[in-house]
Amino acid sequence: MIRVGLLAMCGLAAASALPSRVMADADASEPAAGILEEVTVTAQKRETRLEDTPIAVSAFTPDFIDRNRIQSLDDVALRTPSLAFVQLNKGEAYISIRGTLVNTPGAGWDDSVTTFIDDVPMTGAGDNSPDLYDLRSIEVLRGPQGTLFGRNVTGGAIVIHTQQPSFDAQGKFEGTYGLDNLAQLRGLWTGPLAGHELAGKITVDVKHRDDYLNNVTLHDKTFGDSVANSRGQLLWEPSDSIRVLLSGDFTHDQSSGKIVRLSGSLEPSLYPNLSYNPDETNQGKNSETRKNVLGLSARVDWDAAWGTLTSITGLRRVHNDTNWSRLGDPDNQALTTAIVQDKQYTEELRAASASGARLSWLGGLFYLHADKQENDLYTFNLNRSTVNGGAFPLPIAGVAQNVGQHIVDQVGAVFGEVSYAILEPLKLTLGGRGQWERKSGSSAIVASFAPGNPFDAFYPLIFPNAAADYSDTWWSFTPKVTLAYQAQEGLLLYTTAAKGYKSGGWDTSASSDYGKPSSVVAQHLATSFQPEQVWSYELGAKYLSPDRRWQANAAAFIADYRDMQTNQFNPQTGVFETSNVGRARAKGIELETTEALTNWLTLGINYTYQLARYTKYVQSAAQNNTGNAIPETPKHSINLNAETKFVLGPALGYVTVGGDYTYRTAVHFADTNAEPAFLLNQSKYDGIVNLHTTWNSASDQWHVSLFATNLTNRHTVTYATDVSGFYLTPAEAAIPANRIYSVVRTPSRLVGLTVRREF
Repeated sequence: MIRVGLLAMCGLAAASALPSRVMADADASEPAAGILEEVTVTAQKRETRLEDTPIAVSAFTPDFIDRNRIQSLDDVALRTPSLAFVQLNKGEAYISIRGTLVNTPGAGWDDSVTTFIDDVPMTGAGDNSPDLYDLRSIEVLRGPQGTLFGRNVTGGAIVIHTQQPSFDAQGKFEGTYGLDNLAQLRGLWTGPLAGHELAGKITVDVKHRDDYLNNVTLHDKTFGDSVANSRGQLLWEPSDSIRVLLSGDFTHDQSSGKIVRLSGSLEPSLYPNLSYNPDETNQGKNSETRKNVLGLSARVDWDAAWGTLTSITGLRRVHNDTNWSRLGDPDNQALTTAIVQDKQYTEELRAASASGARLSWLGGLFYLHADKQENDLYTFNLNRSTVNGGAFPLPIAGVAQNVGQHIVDQVGAVFGEVSYAILEPLKLTLGGRGQWERKSGSSAIVASFAPGNPFDAFYPLIFPNAAADYSDTWWSFTPKVTLAYQAQEGLLLYTTAAKGYKSGGWDTSASSDYGKPSSVVAQHLATSFQPEQVWSYELGAKYLSPDRRWQANAAAFIADYRDMQTNQFNPQTGVFETSNVGRARAKGIELETTEALTNWLTLGINYTYQLARYTKYVQSAAQNNTGNAIPETPKHSINLNAETKFVLGPALGYVTVGGDYTYRTAVHFADTNAEPAFLLNQSKYDGIVNLHTTWNSASDQWHVSLFATNLTNRHTVTYATDVSGFYLTPAEAAIPANRIYSVVRTPSRLVGLTVRREF
């Protein structure tokens, strides 16, 4: 810890030479003020200034979100230390912070990073990439947040707050047109509905983009966008001490779903015209997605002399139906239809003392009830000449396997945090969360075969049917202690030790138990993986200069994981399998700075050094992953940015010009770290550039923006699975250098123009 602490302090000392991202700017009427706006965060479940908050948190203001066209968490991840965002398809995305693993959407599995909207947790992989429109803030909290934000936040939390209704009537409307006939319309209205007590707000966001990825097999295009979002809110203030906020949001997405592209080192003899072009796919069937997400919430705040009592009720419902060619091959050897249905109810009741006292406290109760189902239908038509197709004793054609899982999850928790100013500049915070959780469910595997197949009598021996019921109960206590020292005005030093916890569960990898008795498969289905725990130690510093022209935040951390849950793709069976790793450790340094060098120029840098490795991971006698890097964790990440403003004239308004550059070192995608060099090279964020130019009218009612995202059109691989066995002959596969991967890549270049009118 001493070594890590020294590194953190050195990073802060050097920050004056490394200015960073603009978090916010001066008022629109004074675009050249050169003063950093005060940023308020809610990382402690109460509003505090960013520079006074002893947590590693990155905050994004509404102006920054608009100027930089941040519309998804992928855009947030480019600009945030230690954050990785992997979107496998339009209905399935994963978030990793400080070495946490990318998981699966299975009903029996929980994510390591949870997204919250207005303090309501989202359900998981199909519901963690919301529409980022009309927001008050986005906060990325790094490190375990198990005291105040609950279970399954071993890596951190993403906290999103929407703009609340206003009693002053106002609105805005904007239209965007860009490459591939991108057409997007956004609108907002808010204002009073009944005098001074009731106000309302409604937002709409509709986007369409033509298919732009070439399908060389079907000779057409795929991978377009067709999505609509809406959010409505009612704010009732019957008195000065009571506020009631009712919210609802709905998303309807019919975009092209999971597009499988390939990256390989050879032209396989069985598929001589296979394309590895990043702008092309070989799949014999284009993917489709039908996703609907509904969210409802009610928040009540009651202010009293002693503090505030808050009740937050949330309901989330997700229905996601996606079908795709699992291997992305011309023959459709493995087609998949996945139907996810999640329902979640949450209730949080908390009380917080008034701010400003020497002793402050916050405590509450939390309850969650989740009902999650996933049904996956796999249809196989394996090529008998490939390694995997030839491994079966019978031809695998016209065989279907339906794998279903239904999980009911109930969680009850009590949490609290107390802060006491031992001396005026020295504050001690103690917190903890006690949690009870019960999960129960069932899994079933049912195989079917094409009628009239001559091998009907033998297929059940290879694809056994099986079912299992199961349940388990877990208890956990996650403490936290923070010591913060206000060394001088604008300089905060702090150290934190916190525990994180993620519950256990079940997966359906028993579908790979080909040829085993049904009783063995059922036992596999009923075998749970164990909870994951982490102890995190953090040493940080935050500085804001007296003239508010320079801000720097630095943190050094060590996260020790026990029983880390890893879910890895088995290239022989084509199934993801879950297990617990004995030990893992992630450590690193994070630096964010912002400096207004002049009244018209702001420069910035975000930098992360991260070393995340398995410290005890023996998979089998032949496979020892101890010492290997944890997937999806680059060793070095850097984001450089610059923004300038200049006034055109008293009646002509002003112009803002800005951009950013992102570089990340290569990452691994499997625990074995056995990826070939060509794939590792493609996993680098080798210079992704975003640019924006905005003209604001003198009245600040008209805004015209020209933007370019991924201007350099880098096709970085963000996720990869080894599918060589489904493409190569045994002779080709015997050569270690011969590899083919199905890959997910960063979004391609997008250039467009946005016109906005505010009223």
